[in-house]
Amino acid sequence: MKGKFLMLILLASFTANCQVYLGNIRDSVATVHEIVGNNQLLIFYGGARDTCSKVLGFEAYIITTLKDTITLRSSIRTPQTNCFTAAEIKRIKMMRPGDILYIPVCWQSCSSCVLRRRNINLKVRIKL
Repeated sequence: MKGKFLMLILLASFTANCQVYLGNIRDSVATVHEIVGNNQLLIFYGGARDTCSKVLGFEAYIITTLKDTITLRSSIRTPQTNCFTAAEIKRIKMMRPGDILYIPVCWQSCSSCVLRRRNINLKVRIKL
């Protein structure tokens, strides 16, 4: 291969044992009061909170008992934070027992990586 340049690129892939939780809620059932008090998405790796990784945004929907879907936060809306805004909390307070708060994806970043879209499929059903 005289005069030819050969470039070999290796891509590494790994899976991290991480969980994304809505505050301190570790169950799929919660009250409206618990959701309002724990309205921040957090990333945990192996049982400890990762201080480097940050959730920079997420999508959120409310699925009612009548199977209607209400968009609470979409990917094109601002602000993109890891907490619900005051208007979103006001809408969450109007949820009824049986309704589901559904968070399908979040955007994660840290100091040594790029912005990543992570599929989390977090569902929290409202109880009495």
